[in-house]
Amino acid sequence: MTDLNQTQQDYARFVPAVQTPFLSELTRSGRTAGQITSRESLNWLLAGAIFQYDWSLYSADNDGTPLPHAPHTTIIGDSGGYQIGKGRVPAKWLDDNDANVLAYRRRVRQFFSENCRYGVGLDVPAFGFREKRVRKAVQMSTPREAKQASIQNFEWFLRYPPHECELLLPMHGASWPSVLDWYQSVKHLHGTVYTGFAFGTGAKNNIYNMLRLLVQMHQDGLIYNDRPQLIHMLGRSEIEFAVILTVVKRAMRKHWNPDQEVTFDTSNASYSANLGRLYTEWKLPALGCWSMPDRHIDEVNDPAVWTNLPSPLLQQLTWNELVGQRLWDSYAYALLAHHNTWMQIAGIQAANRAYDAGRRPGCLDPVHEDFETLVNEAFQQAANGNHAKANEIIDLNKQDLLAIDSSIDRTLPEPNPHFARLFTEE
Repeated sequence: MTDLNQTQQDYARFVPAVQTPFLSELTRSGRTAGQITSRESLNWLLAGAIFQYDWSLYSADNDGTPLPHAPHTTIIGDSGGYQIGKGRVPAKWLDDNDANVLAYRRRVRQFFSENCRYGVGLDVPAFGFREKRVRKAVQMSTPREAKQASIQNFEWFLRYPPHECELLLPMHGASWPSVLDWYQSVKHLHGTVYTGFAFGTGAKNNIYNMLRLLVQMHQDGLIYNDRPQLIHMLGRSEIEFAVILTVVKRAMRKHWNPDQEVTFDTSNASYSANLGRLYTEWKLPALGCWSMPDRHIDEVNDPAVWTNLPSPLLQQLTWNELVGQRLWDSYAYALLAHHNTWMQIAGIQAANRAYDAGRRPGCLDPVHEDFETLVNEAFQQAANGNHAKANEIIDLNKQDLLAIDSSIDRTLPEPNPHFARLFTEE
């Protein structure tokens, strides 16, 4: 058994997003694979798993499949805002009394109460409004309306909070003015059942916006200095982004809050598995970009390749044992998702160790001033009460910070028709 909690150290914490097709396979009877005789051993949140890791994210927009986990583990509940933004939860979201809106809110509240230590506030993102189908499904068409619908949801959960679950206020926007406008519109809710933040869209996809927003939160007294607090980045897990977040987390702990936690998630491990692809290595060169390439399962049916795949799962399986006699069944997907999850956690930890050893990812090349120095100088000025100076430091390096984002490769593999017929996107 490999315990990835022991190698986490003080890095920004990657939180793998669990998908319902994967969970369904853990409880379904069916074939076994080689030495893997218990499907439950694929669940890293339980004792006796092939590897153990104490954090995961699970969406309220699931099919009712429970997420078994040990009491000491931490589940972040995703409210399903992404699905609303894709038009998959039809409702009159601006109507507080709409039956579909109330039913979905109650479902999310129950899910948070039964499963989660933290829950992402029920937001209504506007990223899908370019499509007529989405506008029709959510009965709105502008970012301003999306913000208003989100605030109504946030306030409902203030009146009817989930049991023993702290909520994270989502942050959205595109440009810095729009991110700041969103924040100013919802910050009054912080300090209630909302104890932390979940950065989405332009708040997490833009390093400049992220740093400016953190300084603004500190200036407004919303970053705690005397107790644990969680800030979560929604839907990002690039290996280079991971070390950037570690720098940010360490600077927050050094200058603002010694108990600050910063987390981030994606479902890329399951997404790649859906396409029949598996991560094969992590590349952390002294010069150039860092990455975690994947290959299709058909391309690794070679003992010279297979025996070098490092995950504890695949070290116990042959290629034929993984794919099974039917080839490409849903259990093979679950095995691939498990392997990819281990690779992603272990690879992100390896990237942080490389950073600590003095190596730097290529995405930081555009920063003329060392990124770590820049962040610490800005956060120290904020800690001293000079928030204007902190913003000046960030503003002076704005173009370099924007260049970081543009140099990080976020390309996802193309769908594979054979696997697409077995699984749907979540």
